[in-house]
Amino acid sequence: LNIVMYVAIICKKLLGASRALAEGQENYQVDTSMMLGDFKEHGENLNSLGQGISRAVAERMKSEHLKTELITNVSHDIKTPLTSIINYADLICEETMRNKEEDQRPEGQSDSEGGVRNEEANSCKDARIQEYAEVLLRQSRRLKKLLEDLVEASKATTGNLEVDLKPCEVGVLLSQA
Repeated sequence: LNIVMYVAIICKKLLGASRALAEGQENYQVDTSMMLGDFKEHGENLNSLGQGISRAVAERMKSEHLKTELITNVSHDIKTPLTSIINYADLICEETMRNKEEDQRPEGQSDSEGGVRNEEANSCKDARIQEYAEVLLRQSRRLKKLLEDLVEASKATTGNLEVDLKPCEVGVLLSQA
């Protein structure tokens, strides 16, 4: 009877330890001081399993933190030249618009047909340059938005994203989804 009671108590301790580990209590330690033989070995294995889980969780958290930091640093390094590209594309657009407005002002008639053709060629060239600059500006802004979304997604996966609850319209949310 004593042996049966001993085995039952030991099995209950081991079962409790395995449940605690299964529930995520990686720091749970089973007392193996009163255990003998295979029971003691099993208890120590459960204890080392908990320590292994703790190490794995810590390494995973460190890895996630490093990943987020890398994404943030890379996107910041990309955003700096991208901002310059956006600003210069915007300046090109403004400059071609200003040139277009200046070309449309009547300053006098051209004496030769060559002068009129030259102005038309410059006007077409400015229109193409403006179109290219607008495409460059639009795509640069899109790339900047994608980088910002990447940083936000990275923060969201690691739980570093602050969320403010606000009321919304369900119909709009469903149509966007």
